Amino acid sequence: GIVCEKLPAEICAFSVSTSGARCVLQKWTLKDGNAKYECETSEIMAEALNGLIETEECMKACGVERMTVGMSAEHLSEGVFTEKLCCPNCYT
Repeated sequence: GIVCEKLPAEICAFSVSTSGARCVLQKWTLKDGNAKYECETSEIMAEALNGLIETEECMKACGVERMTVGMSAEHLSEGVFTEKLCCPNCYT
């Protein structure tokens, strides 16, 4: 199954774990100034989707970036964002 913490950063954002939780990409700035990216399980549950890694076609169709960091509640309240996130072109 899909476990967010085991996904590479490059496919983390917009993925859904086997348990149905959305994965979220986190960015950490190290002491040396370099950035470190980690995939984590969010508290946001995806309805009727689980074990999903969005395709490149979906990402392009929906106009979202694969390396999107975080997924705040304010983004989810924006109609355009949720329309793109839930559009039929984005279901694999």
